Amino acid sequence: MKPLDSASTPADWVVVHLDIGAEEGRIHEPPGALRADISQRIEGLRWARLQREGEELARQLEASWGPADYSEPGLRAWRLPRPGPSAP
Repeated sequence: MKPLDSASTPADWVVVHLDIGAEEGRIHEPPGALRADISQRIEGLRWARLQREGEELARQLEASWGPADYSEPGLRAWRLPRPGPSAP
């Protein structure tokens, strides 16, 4: 994965979802909503691959930026901007 340059984004947060299935389960929609199951919308992608990529990204961000500013089971979030790498 390519390192994130936090200075080049207008975002306020980087949020890493470590368990997409659990996130999907937290969505509450009114009866009759027309949302397709997430597994159908991302057809062809494997849950295990997404899980590994999320975990790897969270490890990289923690190594670069320190512990997440917000954390809960299955989710890590870092407030932006973050300091850039130190010059040698």
